Amino acid sequence: MSGCILLKKCVPYAEASCRSAVTTTAATTTTSSTLTTTRSTLTTTRSPLTTTTTTGTTVGPTFNCPTAEGFYAIPNTCDADYYVCVSGSPYVSTCPGDSVFDPITLVCTSPDKASCQKPFVCPTPDGFFPVPGTCGNSYYSCVDGEAYLQKCPGTAIFDPNTNNCVSAENASCKTTTTAATTTTPTPTTTTTTPTTTTTTPTTTTTPTTTTTTPTTTTTPTTTTTTPTTTTKAPFVCPGTGHYPYPGSCTLYYVCSGSNYIVASCPAGQVFNPSTEFCEDPINVPGCYFDPMQFFRDLKFVGMTGGPSF
Repeated sequence: MSGCILLKKCVPYAEASCRSAVTTTAATTTTSSTLTTTRSTLTTTRSPLTTTTTTGTTVGPTFNCPTAEGFYAIPNTCDADYYVCVSGSPYVSTCPGDSVFDPITLVCTSPDKASCQKPFVCPTPDGFFPVPGTCGNSYYSCVDGEAYLQKCPGTAIFDPNTNNCVSAENASCKTTTTAATTTTPTPTTTTTTPTTTTTTPTTTTTPTTTTTTPTTTTTPTTTTTTPTTTTKAPFVCPGTGHYPYPGSCTLYYVCSGSNYIVASCPAGQVFNPSTEFCEDPINVPGCYFDPMQFFRDLKFVGMTGGPSF
């Protein structure tokens, strides 16, 4: 008996015409078919074709850890996010609060102390604003939407709640514990000495004794001081610049448009209206440095005014 028999056969997986595109193949197991032929009967036995497919997904650019373990900045950023490398694999982590990851020191720090600078966006075109996440000496002065980093005089702190330079103990962002003061009034004791009066008549002498009982009075002394308030005309900025503060040689106004903040020269110097700089008193006729007045005037430092306040 003659005839034509079309046989299908098993082939390697890579050569199969029916193969679908697979992203990643982890393992492929192929068992060849066994073909048994006798004169009268054609028997074909096929073993199953088993294919295991694993697909991997890569998100974003790949960061290569310089060392197996460590902390590293995300390139070209000055933000809170950074890489933590564990066994050579990078994981993104985030600094707490408003701090940023310093690419030089490789630690989380406040923005004003970081070696990189994160651009500050002015909330309003003009005004004074704190450095985000800080309670320190620095602040931003915005003029026509441009931010300029400034510093409070001396050891003063820029208060983020009042937007003023204040002493450290008065800053709302500082935690200060003040011991309670108890005042006990001292009683006043008044003692009257007994007085004895003897009257001698002409004929009969009759001694008369008068005794006054001592009196003790305790009176707490209360002193009330009424503060004196002096109201003066508000200062109006003539324009952007520095202007003298009336009645003080060390204070001056820093004007940003129509808004101002009161600043102070360093100890030993006075404000020169001609140059708009703090200079030695010898260069400013009519002014001298008074240490007592200097410390009294510090309470005005950080005061603000203008249409925005």
